[in-house]
Amino acid sequence: MIEGPLVTDLSPFHLAIPVTDLDETLAFYEELLKCSRGRESDDWVDLNFLGHQLVLHRVERAARDETDTHPLCRILAWCSTGTCLNH
Repeated sequence: MIEGPLVTDLSPFHLAIPVTDLDETLAFYEELLKCSRGRESDDWVDLNFLGHQLVLHRVERAARDETDTHPLCRILAWCSTGTCLNH
């Protein structure tokens, strides 16, 4: 368990992230970032991200453009491809 002021003084947030490949995205968050899985269904999964709740929602298509998605969602989705790890 992680301890310290960043965790004990936490103001948890909930962030829903649309993804086209739920299994691939889960592999990134669970294996690389070590997020633990919470509740889930066939089309969404809750993850514990350092005390915050990320919900990955399966969608049929990606965002149309950069105005279609919250900036943090775009960054997290970009990182889930592994691209950001190479920069």
